[in-house]
Amino acid sequence: MRPQPRRTVALATGAIALAACVTTGRLLESRGEGESRCFAADFDALWQAIERALPYTGLEVQESDPEQRWVIARNYQSPSSQDPQEMGMGVDQGERVAVFVDSAGVGVWAVEVVSRRYFALDVLPRDWTEDVFEALADKLPESAVVGEAERGPCAARGAGGE
Repeated sequence: MRPQPRRTVALATGAIALAACVTTGRLLESRGEGESRCFAADFDALWQAIERALPYTGLEVQESDPEQRWVIARNYQSPSSQDPQEMGMGVDQGERVAVFVDSAGVGVWAVEVVSRRYFALDVLPRDWTEDVFEALADKLPESAVVGEAERGPCAARGAGGE
């Protein structure tokens, strides 16, 4: 029996599309590759601020684990349209964002943001890092935001640091 070319192409296309998507596991493996900033706050208050900040930016929280201190969020919008399906692209467009929280001292937390395009062939991904940090700072008291001068240890954590 000869292989059917259409079926073979469809299966190959599906396999490539699946491999090109950023999975939760891959995103969790990116811990240490993002940008980090310090916040001086109670962990529970910081965690609640993160959970409020992500939707405020337009991201939808998909998964979270406060014990492991990570949140995965997703944006389904493309820069050209509110509905990627209108563009014939399906819902595999958009970005996924991981937020990791690690202790940086007594009462100080390093918050790391990793922003990745959801589908490898998405040519116009958005970097959500600054948006997330700005929204988080907005949701916390001003005293919790660690300034530029004191940020050194936290900034060194991202981009492969620590």
